[in-house]
Amino acid sequence: YGELFTLDITDYKGWAHGLKKCGYATNPQYAQLLIKTIEEHKLYELDKGGDIIAEKPKEKNHTITQPRTPRSKSNNTDLPDFELKQQGGRSVMVRNRVQYIVVKQGDTFEKLNKELELMSWQLPKYNDLSSSSKLQAGDILYIQPKRRKASTREHVVKSGENMRSISQTHAIKLSRLYKLNQLEVGAEPREGQQLKLR
Repeated sequence: YGELFTLDITDYKGWAHGLKKCGYATNPQYAQLLIKTIEEHKLYELDKGGDIIAEKPKEKNHTITQPRTPRSKSNNTDLPDFELKQQGGRSVMVRNRVQYIVVKQGDTFEKLNKELELMSWQLPKYNDLSSSSKLQAGDILYIQPKRRKASTREHVVKSGENMRSISQTHAIKLSRLYKLNQLEVGAEPREGQQLKLR
């Protein structure tokens, strides 16, 4: 299913056809049926932060509204992470369509490169670290390149945060984070500052 995470999260047609292609469903009409359901009930409106109006049977002659809280422009929370697979006895999670692991006690770049079958330069580069950096248990370590934008628009800087930690929080490239906010590389934000993430 990995290739599906290159699709836009609002591309429901692409996801429907992709799920069928990956073998998720055996019904040959799966993609068409799923798309029909989404369009009949206007479920794509959820991606826009709107409400869904579901019609009751006509003899009842009334509607119900299922409200959805719009995503805040300055929300620090992206779409929820989820587990993609187990690899080498550890969970591979996904954030902002980027795979990551959580560092365990005793992990080193050398050990993880073997376990994950990665080149020696990949983990440091993907995580804006030097190859001599020491890994800390509990840290997020991306095993794919981070993206050029996050799934939320802005981030309000909290005490103790810096540009790299915010980059890791939202799986957005550190260089892109600097560019989006017209900051010089090496500059750090102040507490309470709003940073653009897309």
